[in-house]
Amino acid sequence: MTAAWIAAFAALAAVVALLVVVVLGFLRRATVLLEEAEARLATFTTHVTTGGAPPGTLIPDFTVEGAGGEVVTSAELFESGGVVLFMSSGCDPCRSLAATLSSQAYRAEVPLYVILDDSPEGRRFPAPPAMAVLFQLDRAASRAFSSVTTPQAFAVGAAGIVLDLLVPATEQDIERLATRVREGGEAGVDEAPQLRAEASVSA
Repeated sequence: MTAAWIAAFAALAAVVALLVVVVLGFLRRATVLLEEAEARLATFTTHVTTGGAPPGTLIPDFTVEGAGGEVVTSAELFESGGVVLFMSSGCDPCRSLAATLSSQAYRAEVPLYVILDDSPEGRRFPAPPAMAVLFQLDRAASRAFSSVTTPQAFAVGAAGIVLDLLVPATEQDIERLATRVREGGEAGVDEAPQLRAEASVSA
């Protein structure tokens, strides 16, 4: 083998070694970037919320319609507190939850109000038969609760003050909110008139 061939092989080996170093460096850098991206995504995901009026919020007045066409006011709904469950006809988790509630029979001694959009699809939604089904126009109730997702449920104390909220998946989630109403359902009774008076003044 001539000196020229030896030099060519040596140069090729050096090029290959350089490429290996460059590729390994790039992979290491890419790994670091991916780990940083995962950490940022985890942090972002942790802070994502599903919306909804937080505990302590005084729900503004709104009206809904009963299954028979009667108008129901929020004051009537929350006279003694209750659980409000927002559902929608195009929501698979809503249908699953409704089937669970129907099969297991909601047993809490706290009113459960299922609120759907007033649409042909909403009217056909297979809501649990033992619960009060109400229909909202133009998302009036959803806006009052700042609710942007379904299913979403709120424990509401007397006079319309939010006690707790969650995105329910099981009957136990609804029972938990009902327990919250039973335990703290009267927490806002004394302060509610003052809050409503303040809201009227500010309006």
